[in-house]
Amino acid sequence: MFFPPSDSTTVTAFKVGGTVTGLGTGDTVTLRLNDDPTTDELVDSNTGFQFERSVNEGAQFKVAVESASGTSCMASDNYGTVTGTSVTAVKVVCSDTTYALRVNVTGMEAGNSFVVQNNGGDDLTVSANGVSTFTTQVPAGAGYYVVVKTQPTGGDAQTCNATGINTGTMSAITTINIACGPSYYSISGNYSGLAGSGLKIRLNNTGEVLDFSVPGDSAADTFAFSQRVVAGTNYAVVVSQQPSNLNQTCTVTNGNGTISANVTNVAIACVTKEYTVSGSVTGLAGAEVITVQLNGGSDQLLSTSTTSFSWNVTDGTVYSVSVVANPTGKTCSVTNGSGTIAGANKTNVSISCAANQYTVGGSVNGLCSGQTITIRNNGGSNTIVSGATPTFTFPSQNYQSNYAVTVYSQPSNVSCTVTNGTGTLGAANVNNVVINCTGCASCNGDGSLTVAWTASRSYDVNDASGGGHKVYYRASSGVTEANSTVVDVPNTTSKTTTTIPGLNKGCTYYVKVKGYSAINPTGGALSSEVSRAIP
Repeated sequence: MFFPPSDSTTVTAFKVGGTVTGLGTGDTVTLRLNDDPTTDELVDSNTGFQFERSVNEGAQFKVAVESASGTSCMASDNYGTVTGTSVTAVKVVCSDTTYALRVNVTGMEAGNSFVVQNNGGDDLTVSANGVSTFTTQVPAGAGYYVVVKTQPTGGDAQTCNATGINTGTMSAITTINIACGPSYYSISGNYSGLAGSGLKIRLNNTGEVLDFSVPGDSAADTFAFSQRVVAGTNYAVVVSQQPSNLNQTCTVTNGNGTISANVTNVAIACVTKEYTVSGSVTGLAGAEVITVQLNGGSDQLLSTSTTSFSWNVTDGTVYSVSVVANPTGKTCSVTNGSGTIAGANKTNVSISCAANQYTVGGSVNGLCSGQTITIRNNGGSNTIVSGATPTFTFPSQNYQSNYAVTVYSQPSNVSCTVTNGTGTLGAANVNNVVINCTGCASCNGDGSLTVAWTASRSYDVNDASGGGHKVYYRASSGVTEANSTVVDVPNTTSKTTTTIPGLNKGCTYYVKVKGYSAINPTGGALSSEVSRAIP
């Protein structure tokens, strides 16, 4: 068994009716609903009427006098839309007296014609200025309602409208005034992508200007010119001022033509301008390559054959150029590499690459605490290393530069040799240079040295209140007051000898002496240097 699907949609329908007045004895009038002959309703008395057929909610209705016998009849308030209740206000008035209904047209261009209508059904085509009369006369007491059904066609675009009163109750010949003039149309559209301020668009070069102070980014952002354009004339919507801060370029689509109706599809699309962030790199050599990035984005590789770089960046963008991969043994630094694009190219970014610097150092073995040696790197300045502090580090030098450590001077009884002292600096400090010294039999400090001298001035010996001698010594030649150990021998007993304990057996020591007094506390000149080996 077949069951048709149920229709869950319910449509409400309502009745249409009204009143008939003015019928005489034996007079009749036939009414029709929505031009459908099957709805014809014959009325033969002055009473209310109602069509059998209903009209759906929201549908249109129109009641017309199909025919009348013995009189003239006309319906008014007779068309519209069914809106939630039955229609009961249709008025049908009949009378033996009728009057002409006319229109008086002014301003219509030659070659044009248009249609006027009375009470939703009586049409009159007007093709010239002046008075034109509806074919159907209106019974006395009946209502009339005259409207322009269609606007002029055939020539220049015009708009015609009734001026003054166009509705009322007929009591005499009635003329409705209709004035025609040029048609005017509006121009509107939407804009998108606007992020800057100051966009202005203009209609027809010298016409109305719209100022967009509020950014928009969707088709919901609309605009409309209040100035209307005469039908048949050309129109042009142009950008008269592009946005700034942010700097953008806005273009117009569907912005010009000859107007014949309202224009609603003008589109303005704005795109933020792009500028470049660019610069160059210096300091690369050979096959060296560095990797640079803008804002952590895609990499650019730079080398000795590709020293310049560039990115496209939209206005207002915060940018930062960084080096993400340096060449081995070099460090590259960025200058002018960050900021905010503000309506101009950024061309002064510079990347400078310089060799890293590393140190050369090591240790000395075999020196006694009082002994020193002088060493050099690449024949440079002297570096003194003592047995008490037997490590050294030369000043830093560039990556891949050569180094050569040599012993410049050493005690006469000591022989020093260098291991790992030459090479080329890699990408790390060198700290494995070793200098081994031999020659001292013992470094335990159990030896001593007796120093004797002859004073050249009597007060150096006899001035017990402030005189004396100073003995300077070291384990290598070249004794000075600054580089040697000093022993102060005051003249409390008019001494001209002293014994220095704690020296290393097997080593040779170098000595100088000078005297001083109370009246000359800085003393005289150092004596000549003598050397003695401790057995």
